[in-house]
Amino acid sequence: MADIYAAVDGNDGGTGAQEDPFATAQKVADEAIGGDTGHFADGTYDVGTGVDLVRSGSDGSPITFRATNSRGAIWATSGNGGPLDFQEFSWIDLEQLVLQGDVLNAHSTLVDARESSNLNLTDVEIRNGTARGIWLENSSHVRLTDCEVHPEANTGAFDAIFVWRGCLDVVITACEVYHADHVGIKAMGDNTVVQDCYVHDTESHCISLSLIASNGTVIQRNRIARAGSYGADGGKRGIRLDGELIRSVTILQNQIFECDGPGLVITSNLLGPVYLYNNSFYNNTVDTTSPHLGEVFLHKILPHNDPIIVARNNIFYHVQADRTYWRESTFTKVDFDYNLLYAPNNEEIRWDGTTYNSFADYQTAGFEPNSVVSDNPDYTNPGGEDFTLQGGSPAIDAGIDIGKPFFGAAPDCGYDEVYGEPPPTPPSEGTGVMVG
Repeated sequence: MADIYAAVDGNDGGTGAQEDPFATAQKVADEAIGGDTGHFADGTYDVGTGVDLVRSGSDGSPITFRATNSRGAIWATSGNGGPLDFQEFSWIDLEQLVLQGDVLNAHSTLVDARESSNLNLTDVEIRNGTARGIWLENSSHVRLTDCEVHPEANTGAFDAIFVWRGCLDVVITACEVYHADHVGIKAMGDNTVVQDCYVHDTESHCISLSLIASNGTVIQRNRIARAGSYGADGGKRGIRLDGELIRSVTILQNQIFECDGPGLVITSNLLGPVYLYNNSFYNNTVDTTSPHLGEVFLHKILPHNDPIIVARNNIFYHVQADRTYWRESTFTKVDFDYNLLYAPNNEEIRWDGTTYNSFADYQTAGFEPNSVVSDNPDYTNPGGEDFTLQGGSPAIDAGIDIGKPFFGAAPDCGYDEVYGEPPPTPPSEGTGVMVG
């Protein structure tokens, strides 16, 4: 296990010792073997068309590439290619680096991690590309933690984090993802987890599952905001579930707000089930060219699999002057109850083929008999993106036990129920995410 050093004023003809550092990232990659750590002093390292890894690490002996100071070392491309190609490599750790593309040159992705396994990216910034930020396909046991991914592309339909077919056990934690010219996080594969992240200001949906088989996806404790606001592709959703091979999705304790389209769209071709627990929705469907879809839209699409959808302990605070949510009549296994519904400008709901002009009419028809309706949940400062509950909120103790620990006589509605741990601290925009 050796330490290898690099500095922008180093020499690839040197020894790579701290007092005689190499000059390039490629030289460090050429020399490193399992258990070694490459240390990069501050500065910008021109990696041309990208660093080509030579070998994998092994279990217990990964190869580590680490900036001496957080995001002080930049691997920057100057040609057609991303800064790093992980394809078919395993047991590689990246820490504190910036991986930067060249917006003047075309490349397929900034970080290509297809066919790879046991990768850990910690406190890594991936930025300034013309396509995807990171691409995972047939990849397994991958961790992205405290990363910042913002491709800044406006060249086509490219996702910031693209978790695609054949992936297993990908966990994305405490990352900030924004300025993608398509989806922020495409979260396919089996046992994919997106948690404690801030996903915002995307051209398309913030988080999406679509087309490809997935099972056991968990989307929890995230801040999901302003889908569709980056670029011209308006009307987009905070979370979109659309795919006939998608099974078992849990959406828990998220804050979903100010998206151009609905906070959540679920199509009837899912296999399901979908569990929607303790989320705080606020002021979605702000794009008036996509009216009437509200906070949640349950949308018929073929093939029609009619998934089980259960919603408990959520707050749906709808500001716009259209309906709060819309369920098309093809859904027969939908169970919404013990939520809080508030819409100061229009209480209309379209449900099972019928329009109800008020929440009272909706409940009289037998829907959500235990939900709190027409009562302001008293978010602390929703305009300032603070969706904690003030004391005396009608959302406190208004939920039902979903099998997790809670405080008080019953669970609260909204994300602000603390399940044995503090909720995530709202992160600062553009600086990465620090979660308390």
